[in-house]
Amino acid sequence: SSQQSFWVGRLRWGRGKYFMGSRFYYVLAVSIYRMAERPYVLSGIGILWGYIKAVFARHTRFNDPAYLKHFRRYELRSLLLGKRRTMNAYHDAVRKNFPPHPIAETKSNPNSARPKSQSPASVAS
Repeated sequence: SSQQSFWVGRLRWGRGKYFMGSRFYYVLAVSIYRMAERPYVLSGIGILWGYIKAVFARHTRFNDPAYLKHFRRYELRSLLLGKRRTMNAYHDAVRKNFPPHPIAETKSNPNSARPKSQSPASVAS
């Protein structure tokens, strides 16, 4: 939202979606989805109205073709598959292409720093 009001926050959200390069169909879908939030219906209308106002006012847009291609593909996949499945697919691709860093691996899995000969039970005693 916004420190001023929820309406200002939703208008800003819509304007932000325009700046970031979201397609109209995505903003429309998000707006319809957000209509189920309090205050009902107005939440979605605010996002859509902010986007439409930005279109007609010809606000600036982020203009990087490689970014826009990636971003719009992500939004389309999110609509078709859902955000969780889309994010899981992106995370899996990153994990496949980049091996885990040894320090990050030991922080996330404290057992990975132990020598293989030690079992968790023998370390605890």
